[in-house]
Amino acid sequence: MKQSKKETVKQTILSDTIANIALTFSKIGANSKCCCFYHQPEKPDLKKLRKF
Repeated sequence: MKQSKKETVKQTILSDTIANIALTFSKIGANSKCCCFYHQPEKPDLKKLRKF
């Protein structure tokens, strides 16, 4: 069964779109993990804080 050129182009565009969406979500996940674990500010020493 032959596929028309139009159907082949649609399938290619769809697969490229899905791949780009997956890449975007993986980048977002990697960047958020990096921010959560490696770029947190240092916590202050609780013993030095004044109590009210």
